[in-house]
Amino acid sequence: MKLEGEWKQLIWRGDSSVIGRDIQDSLVDTCLMIDARVLSITSVADFINFILDETNSLTTVVVCSTRERLLKQLTADISAQLQEHDDHQLSGNGPSPLLEAAPHPSPSKLSLLSNTIGAITISQRIKLVFCPSLAHLRAYLSTFQLHPSHKSIDNQKQAAERGRPVIAILDFLAIHYVSTQFSAQGLSQTLSLAVETAARTDSSILLCECDDAVNPGDRDHGQRLWDLHVPLLNGGSLRSDHERAGRHIPVRQVAQRWFRFE
Repeated sequence: MKLEGEWKQLIWRGDSSVIGRDIQDSLVDTCLMIDARVLSITSVADFINFILDETNSLTTVVVCSTRERLLKQLTADISAQLQEHDDHQLSGNGPSPLLEAAPHPSPSKLSLLSNTIGAITISQRIKLVFCPSLAHLRAYLSTFQLHPSHKSIDNQKQAAERGRPVIAILDFLAIHYVSTQFSAQGLSQTLSLAVETAARTDSSILLCECDDAVNPGDRDHGQRLWDLHVPLLNGGSLRSDHERAGRHIPVRQVAQRWFRFE
């Protein structure tokens, strides 16, 4: 599509100021038709629980790290929650507020320790993919396709009943933060690619940035990354692009061109 090609070229150049009004309007129309959201979840265990309990259709979880790191994060997160729960019980203050019921609460991290039949059934509709680098992430999104078996009539009927497929990307910003692509240009390139992938496959697209449970003081991860300012163009030293001289723009503002923050 000509419009797609023009937009991609502009993103690669980082020259958003020359985008025509027609192109901008078309992009806005496309984004309005797509469920593109940034989740406010800060815990990796809560994120996994959200995927298990709040999504009903075929879901692809793209983890921007290695399998080993994800397992370490889950272990540390759940261990911390168990310790907090035990401390509250010993102090006589009752259950942890995080475990108390709410109108629409996030399921307890403790549920991840229960290998129930229901959890096994749910996991069969969830595909887990690991992209340890930004190049891996962009390549995966560029070639992403729903599994062939999901194109059958029965599965299409189930999809119509359960809702559109979901693509959920964990630590999207973190993988940019450790590269020279942590700029409006670099982020826009990947964000637009993610939205294009969602539109092409008629899927919802979710982003989530979780805190580092192993090293709580680590500033390379978490919701704080949305509040940083980045330069317009790629380049500069790792993790310091937001401190370079020149015009800067909030990361949140870049993402809001395509995504809605919860």
